[in-house]
Amino acid sequence: VDISEADTHPKMKDYYFGNLTADRVTFSTGRDLELVPKSAHGPLNFFIYPHIELRGEVLPSENIELQFEFKEKSEKRERMGIEPTER
Repeated sequence: VDISEADTHPKMKDYYFGNLTADRVTFSTGRDLELVPKSAHGPLNFFIYPHIELRGEVLPSENIELQFEFKEKSEKRERMGIEPTER
């Protein structure tokens, strides 16, 4: 949730810090993320996109072809034998 929501709705500040609405997903938690094996460039501030290093150099993102997919999953749908929604 955007931090400005806490300014807009002060009584909800505890909710807005650390929670996500149903239409959002968590990509990573924390900062200064240590990779294994260790990155030649130290910890990552966040880890959303692929991080590729070759011989100690980071491969520029424009040299990487990305494709993201997800499956909408629900325990109730699984119990009923309904396949996940693919997008």
